[in-house]
Amino acid sequence: MFATRYGQPPNAIGWSTRLESQAALQAANDKLMADEAYLGWVSPHSELFEDAASDQLSTVVASTLAGAPKR
Repeated sequence: MFATRYGQPPNAIGWSTRLESQAALQAANDKLMADEAYLGWVSPHSELFEDAASDQLSTVVASTLAGAPKR
């Protein structure tokens, strides 16, 4: 689990995942953009968001995490 202490706007929603490379991130994004159900949901629900999405790519420098992420 992680949290942002400063800088996130109120009511921000975040998703995270662990990937081995930027290529894996691109492949996951390509898969999402090819999902008709996702694209069909995004457009009619865009009024639920105040601003466009912003991406953040981070690298874990040190961690005690072991194994696969939990839900």
